[in-house]
Amino acid sequence: MSNPQLTALSRLDRLGPMTTTGLARREQITPQAMGATVSSLEKLALVARSADASDARQSILSLTPEGLAAAHSGRNAVSDKVTAILEESFTDAEVEILSVAAPLIERLAELL
Repeated sequence: MSNPQLTALSRLDRLGPMTTTGLARREQITPQAMGATVSSLEKLALVARSADASDARQSILSLTPEGLAAAHSGRNAVSDKVTAILEESFTDAEVEILSVAAPLIERLAELL
C-alpha cells in the first residue's frame, strides 16, 4: 500500500468519516489528487462512500472493517520501523527528549 493510501486510511481512522475534499485539505493536496487515492482505496474495498445528508452533491467516506484493519496494520508497521531506528540511531537521552516533545509535535501537526 502506498504512503498516500495509508495516510488517508489513518486520517479516516483518527478523525472519522469525511469528504474527499476534507481529506485533501488535511493533506494539503488537491481534491483531484485525493480523489485518485480514494478511488484506489474503494477498489480495494477499504473505504466506502455514503450520501452526505446535508449536501447531496457530496459523499462521505468511511472505513470498511478491512480498511480499519489495514490502517492499524500500517500504523503498526510504521511504529515498528520508528522503534528500530530509535534503538539503532539515538541515545537514551535523545529518545527521552523526543518523548517529552512528542505531545507538542502532535499538537502542531493537528494545527497544520
